[in-house]
Amino acid sequence: MKIMLVDDDPVFNFIARKLIESSKIDFSLEEYLDGSDALEALKKKDSPDQLPDHILLDINMPKVNGWQFLEALRNMNIEKDITVTIVTSSIDGEDRRKAFSYPEIDEFLIKPISKNDLSEILLKKKI
Repeated sequence: MKIMLVDDDPVFNFIARKLIESSKIDFSLEEYLDGSDALEALKKKDSPDQLPDHILLDINMPKVNGWQFLEALRNMNIEKDITVTIVTSSIDGEDRRKAFSYPEIDEFLIKPISKNDLSEILLKKKI
């Protein structure tokens, strides 16, 4: 499984990487500290096979936030079903409501996340 992690918090990225590694899921991981770098990386992919299967996305980031990232992802007309999990510190109900207005969003997790939360999401995608 190809996973893209887009979060401006390097500590969270480290923890998420360790949680994924401990879940025993066969994966490759690309990490980006902001949405603009992640979008540039997606644009450089030559084929759907190179694209991630799943994106773990923070909402509140500088430069390009999670909402802007989602809109740009939609406009890229990617020929692959990429699911997105929002992983955020936001407890705002409006953020949750807005997230689920995007069909790409499969889950909305509040940080800190657990190994079980992450494993369930990734295993569900794998099936």
